[in-house]
Amino acid sequence: MKLVHILLRYSRGAALLAIAAGCLSGLAGTGLLAVLNSAIHRSAQGTPGDLLLPFLGLAGLFAASRLLSGYLLDRVSLSTVFGLRSQLSWDILGTPLNRLESIGSHRLTAVLTSDISSIAGALQRLSPLCINFAILLGGLAYLGWLSWKVLLLVVVILPFGVVTYQLPNLRARSRQRQARAVTDQVFEHYRGVTEGAKELQLNRRRRHAFMTRLDEAGRLFQKLRIESLTLFRIASTWGQLLLFLLIGTLVFFLARTIGLPQATVTGAALVLLYILNPLQSLLDALPDLAQAAVSLENVEKLGLSLARTRGDHAAEPEPILPVAALELRGVRYSHPGEEEIGFSVGPIDLRLEPGELVFVTGGNGSGKTTLAKLITGLYTPVEGQVRLNGRVITPETLEWCRQHVSAVFADFYLFRELLGLGQGAAFAGVQDLLTRLQLRHKVRIEDGSFTTLSLSQGQRKRLALLTTWLEDRPLVLFDEWAADQDPVFRDFFYTQVLPQLKEQGKTVVVISHDDRYYGIADRVLKLDQGALLSEERVREPRIAIAARGMAG
Repeated sequence: MKLVHILLRYSRGAALLAIAAGCLSGLAGTGLLAVLNSAIHRSAQGTPGDLLLPFLGLAGLFAASRLLSGYLLDRVSLSTVFGLRSQLSWDILGTPLNRLESIGSHRLTAVLTSDISSIAGALQRLSPLCINFAILLGGLAYLGWLSWKVLLLVVVILPFGVVTYQLPNLRARSRQRQARAVTDQVFEHYRGVTEGAKELQLNRRRRHAFMTRLDEAGRLFQKLRIESLTLFRIASTWGQLLLFLLIGTLVFFLARTIGLPQATVTGAALVLLYILNPLQSLLDALPDLAQAAVSLENVEKLGLSLARTRGDHAAEPEPILPVAALELRGVRYSHPGEEEIGFSVGPIDLRLEPGELVFVTGGNGSGKTTLAKLITGLYTPVEGQVRLNGRVITPETLEWCRQHVSAVFADFYLFRELLGLGQGAAFAGVQDLLTRLQLRHKVRIEDGSFTTLSLSQGQRKRLALLTTWLEDRPLVLFDEWAADQDPVFRDFFYTQVLPQLKEQGKTVVVISHDDRYYGIADRVLKLDQGALLSEERVREPRIAIAARGMAG
């Protein structure tokens, strides 16, 4: 079973001990049944007392092993779930950005939440499953000791029961796979609810059409899940009914037909009734196990898919260089699937020098963001070379190259904690910078974290700027940073922040449509349909620049 294999992967010793303890508990329970059966028959003779000590011993063994198995499997299962999520997270962070974009965030979220939760639920069931399975096997063994003829009857009927049980079971698993596929659609719609609320509120027709699609996906998921659960319930009920029919056949027909002693008939009936609950538990667990199997397939498929493309970032990269001269030579990039429609960025020849401020402009779809991701190392070119300080960037040195870059993208994510940032010289003026950004009255930095992120988009982008400043990397990129700012902070960004970064010797790239401020740039690059159309070298500023410095 794959779930057991997963457990063994993360904690082999504890998992084996837990499974062994569960089996021991089940066998002890079967032993209790045998002792009780013998005591019932001896009570007629008045001599059941000599079985008291074995009964108490087996009862203690049953309880202790059951508790030990549950405790160990709880620990191992929780550790396994955390390990799966951690491994998948590392895989995601080690996967090229274009691959993640093609997979879709909704699918990644569904795997990290829904699928892993299904696996966690199934792992929690393993302890009682081990116990019940051991009880079932022990009960059948004891049944054979009572009468091989009765065991033979069970063995003959068992294949028929298994086949007829599997028929609805297989259909139920098919429905679960279909339901899991619909889950990705449902998560994508939920993402639309949270991230597209403004647009949906402004357009009634779009809102109703969107909700119709969401409801359709939800109803389809509900239909498939109900069908699968109903089929599992049919299979479970049939399993129970078959066992009762077997007991009835034994009591009403076989006892006289094959001449079984009354004690044997009573003991066999007691065994079959005893294994009814464990059998029911095993059958009831099948929907969760089947769902976990489907979820595990999704996790493994995604993990293998990611592992095929991810780089090895386990080793610590080389030290960061103080300055960054980045060069693109004949670089061309095409998004997966767009080669056929003819759109690509490049070939581009570009050199960015330390202490240089470069603006990038162009219309929508011109390739500005793709160029930004090539510069930052988030995309790797399909043709050409990227060089950092004359060194050709290869898959082995890509991680090292990325450590020279700080960026604030248009779709930036702001972390509450200042993760990976030390307390160096860049922190010296952080409180003053918060004041100049007019954020000190709303947010503070305490214990290495922002006290709140409940801010407007423009204010959050200012905090992202602050984080970039604290990273103190030699190459800095801003993607439409000023788009969400009022005139005061737009002017602050262009006339104070950018010149200060330039004075520090950093290579600064700014994607912007604010042509009023192009005069502060050393160069202005214009892109159109993925091609670098023109490069204007600015010699004299067209606006007054007050480069006063960050400290005023």
